[in-house]
Amino acid sequence: MPTRKSARLKRAIGTLDRFVYETIAQRRAASPADAPSGRTDLLAMLMAARDEQTGQGMSDLQLRDEAVTNLIAGHETTANALTWAFYLLSQIRGVGAVEGGTGVSAGRAHANCRRPAAASL
Repeated sequence: MPTRKSARLKRAIGTLDRFVYETIAQRRAASPADAPSGRTDLLAMLMAARDEQTGQGMSDLQLRDEAVTNLIAGHETTANALTWAFYLLSQIRGVGAVEGGTGVSAGRAHANCRRPAAASL
């Protein structure tokens, strides 16, 4: 049974798919003279990739799947890294807090505030 949440998810996926497929179509339609030479973005590299045995490039569906997978995976790993970094920083006494006149203000560490070290993380 469809719910509001699943309907929103379907719309969001549809929006993402339209954007990715339109971008792929624009890239395929652009003549080599229009495209910047030496383009090194993800889509350009995926479009340039060829199967070693057949020499064929990826289909639009394959390009979409690879691009979206990289986008989502990159977002998730960045979010996880930031979450852990902030958690670990929160465990270091004096970092980001004011305790008895110690702490950080205006970007300067006070004398009694110990700086985080790699060993602390």
